[in-house]
Amino acid sequence: MEKLRVAIFVSGKGSNMVELLKACQQKHYPATIKLVICDNPKSLALKKTKKFKVPTELVNLNRYQNRNSFEKEILRLLAINKIEFICLAGFMKILSHDFVSKWYGNIINIHPSLLPKYPGLKTHSRALSDNSKITGCSIHFVSSTVDKGPIIAQSKVNISVNDNIESLSAKVLIKEHLLYKEVLKSIAEIKTKY
Repeated sequence: MEKLRVAIFVSGKGSNMVELLKACQQKHYPATIKLVICDNPKSLALKKTKKFKVPTELVNLNRYQNRNSFEKEILRLLAINKIEFICLAGFMKILSHDFVSKWYGNIINIHPSLLPKYPGLKTHSRALSDNSKITGCSIHFVSSTVDKGPIIAQSKVNISVNDNIESLSAKVLIKEHLLYKEVLKSIAEIKTKY
């Protein structure tokens, strides 16, 4: 079976990355992770990739003259590894219009809110301060405008009166882990048919 060749971009703890890596180890899962790109030398994700023996590259923006040369290096790594699809998993850099245009339709992101509500950062504190009853996570195609690309799938979480940022974040993360694997599987099945 031909598997979709995927790169994961990550900046933080890498919990969604780990779930995708685990899913891709399954024999009949239609995608394979061929590259992890991390932009943060202090990211816990860098340690976690070692266990999976997946090629991992640290591409730190501070080491490049500008964003253009930073993105050129990422594009070079994607080409070398014959990447066909990108999953952003807590990647905290905003990609340029040119980069996104090149990959449009083949780059997705997971976001910890029910978009279009709460794009950007501090989603859980904003949901709590609004006294929202429901939140969740969204997976969307990446467009040039942050968190505004077409939504692919969402998963809801009820907010209880006892929830705080930590408890809400933990509840949403459980949903993220399930949803990201399902969405990548569905997309990979479609893309590998053609």
